[in-house]
Amino acid sequence: MSLDEIKQSWRMSKNKIFDENGVLNVNSVHARFMAEACKKTVINRTCKRITNSSNDRGVYMRIDMEAEESINEEEVRDLMEQQDTQSSPEVVTEEFIKELELEIAEV
Repeated sequence: MSLDEIKQSWRMSKNKIFDENGVLNVNSVHARFMAEACKKTVINRTCKRITNSSNDRGVYMRIDMEAEESINEEEVRDLMEQQDTQSSPEVVTEEFIKELELEIAEV
């Protein structure tokens, strides 16, 4: 996300982040802690995208199964069952952290 995109999302806020001339209000938290506000905006955008996305784990497992004909059907089912029994928050958290680090590095 560019700084312009971040500021555009801040303009949608109900808080008085910008004055009537469209200039960042110096008394706003966003002006005083701009780096942290930018990070929070990027993190919230990323979280929103992740939570609104579908879980395509089954689709990817089928693609892998077709690509690797050497794996038999029982092994694939075992792998899928293992993934289903893993706690989702840990998997999401690891992926989420990696994605956040990439997006924050872009800012």
